[in-house]
Amino acid sequence: MHRVFREALDGAEGRSEFIVAVIADIRGFSAFSTHHESVETAVYIKRVYIRMIDEYFPGGSFYKPTGDGMLITMPYTDTEESLRQAAQAAVGGCLRCLDEFPTICEGDSMINFEVPAAIGFGVAQGPACCLTSADVVLDYSGHLLNLTSRLTDLARPRGIVMDGGFALGLLPEDQQNLFEEDQVCIWSVAEQVPRTIYIQKGVV
Repeated sequence: MHRVFREALDGAEGRSEFIVAVIADIRGFSAFSTHHESVETAVYIKRVYIRMIDEYFPGGSFYKPTGDGMLITMPYTDTEESLRQAAQAAVGGCLRCLDEFPTICEGDSMINFEVPAAIGFGVAQGPACCLTSADVVLDYSGHLLNLTSRLTDLARPRGIVMDGGFALGLLPEDQQNLFEEDQVCIWSVAEQVPRTIYIQKGVV
């Protein structure tokens, strides 16, 4: 795979693209991986990745494993309806995954050992640098990805944290009511002046 990636870089170009970025982090994965054989860790994380792509975020345009989680992107255009669809797909997927995560491997005969029971999500929207080659997305980078990563750090012990600039009003009312506004300082993003975020009530 690295050879294919290297070849693609020769013709790679950057472009700006609107996305809803979701970064998931499996809580307790580091401790889990130190107490289980690597083959068990691989079987588990493979199952989680498949479920996330196929069931929770099937509309994503890009998926990038992070070792203990995943980056998912939902692109949108410059219309409110496009943003609405991306926002609802992203947050809806997060909510379903969060609720079902403790039993995500239930019934899998290969998983006969204890697995992590919690997951955290950071969600933000805006422009990002998209690195492409022959219409294939190689990676995303920029401030938005850094912000989303920091928001994920705040989603502890589990739950969802969204940037204050996220289109909360485009979500169904029942989903809007699951979140409340907060003000926090965020390392490397808003260190001196607190930034507005939305946190999941009673979870984060």
